[in-house]
Amino acid sequence: KERFTSVDREAASSAEKVQHQVQQVSATLGSLLVDLCMAFEPCLGGFGGGSPMSKARLDGLDPGSLVMRLRGILMPLGEWLQGTDVLVQAVDAKVIRLQSDDRLQTRVQAIDTRLEKLAKEVQTCRDQLLHTVGQRVDRLEGQRDRDLTEMCTRMERRLSDLNTDTRERRINERVDVLSNQVSSGIQKLEQRFQEFKKPCAKALELARPMSARAPAPTEHSYRVEWDVAAKHFSGFTGPRSVDSPSFKLGSAAGLHLRFHPAWEAGVCLLAVVAPDDLGLACRLYVDGVCKPGKPLPLSGGDSLTVFYAAEFPAHCCHHYQNLAVDFQWHLAPRHGRLSLT
Repeated sequence: KERFTSVDREAASSAEKVQHQVQQVSATLGSLLVDLCMAFEPCLGGFGGGSPMSKARLDGLDPGSLVMRLRGILMPLGEWLQGTDVLVQAVDAKVIRLQSDDRLQTRVQAIDTRLEKLAKEVQTCRDQLLHTVGQRVDRLEGQRDRDLTEMCTRMERRLSDLNTDTRERRINERVDVLSNQVSSGIQKLEQRFQEFKKPCAKALELARPMSARAPAPTEHSYRVEWDVAAKHFSGFTGPRSVDSPSFKLGSAAGLHLRFHPAWEAGVCLLAVVAPDDLGLACRLYVDGVCKPGKPLPLSGGDSLTVFYAAEFPAHCCHHYQNLAVDFQWHLAPRHGRLSLT
């Protein structure tokens, strides 16, 4: 386009120059024609008679001078005509070039039109492709969602069709395995407890003050021991208790020991249950820990039954080894010992 603009400018400038030269030639030719008319008018006759001045001038000239005058007029005219031919040829070449440039510009315009058309076609194809791809993606997403829904439905049906008995059997097997593991752990803990019981009991006995230790047996001392090592008290809460086998003390029968593993928070209770107030003096033992037995007032029940009880610190593992009571009573056998199971 810049090339076409430059060519147009050059053509316009050349046309102005040619027009100016043509005007000059026309003016010169007009002047020459006036001179010719003035020169030849008397010779030709019948062209208006001419002017007296022209005739006078022509009358005074001889033929040689007239020829010289005509040559002097016609030679510049020929030169001007030759220059005009050159200018006409240059103008023709310029016109041909301009016509060629016009054809090139027309071709460029046709190419631009074709490019615009191709750009529109490309945009149209792009829009159609995007639309087609979008529709395809929407169909694929819809198919995927339907497949996922169907798969979830199948999995739910499969899970709902599982055999309930099989699940229960697996759960029971797992529970049995856990129970065996717990039992084995409890047995190991009991063994460890048995291993540490005697040294700990001995250390506690040595650590207790003399007043809390068991008194030396008197001539009327009778001891009853109850082995509870095989019993487990982990499920005992509140007033729940366990009774020992009954035993006799002299002529008094129907006595037994009663143990509350969880009498209160962190406290257990051991009591001697007597059918009547025998005026007993006794000391109670829980795994070597000794405390005096005192009558325990209870509301309700048999009014003749008497409890001689003492509270002890509860074991955190709810496991006990030996419960005992020492009687100091004039009807008790001398230095006797009775073991209960």
